[in-house]
Amino acid sequence: MYSIPDYYLGRLFSQICVQVFYPFIIILIVYFGIHGNNEFGNVALLLLYGVFINVTMVCQAFFFGTLSDNFMAVEQFHIMPMLLFMLTAGTFVN
Repeated sequence: MYSIPDYYLGRLFSQICVQVFYPFIIILIVYFGIHGNNEFGNVALLLLYGVFINVTMVCQAFFFGTLSDNFMAVEQFHIMPMLLFMLTAGTFVN
């Protein structure tokens, strides 16, 4: 069997395409759907933030998963920083 860090590293690398393209597609649909500013720098910065936040949160969940065997505790603990970030993410937009 694999060790716990090897398992989560394997999961991370096997899902990296989804972790990059999912926020890319969703942000493009929403951004152009609300008729945002179409300058390349604005769109690229928003896409960069989206991909970075998604990969960071997935890595954080995998890290917390290695610390505990209780799935419910990890899931509840992981949601709190994500909600905190979502509440304060308006500073990046402004």
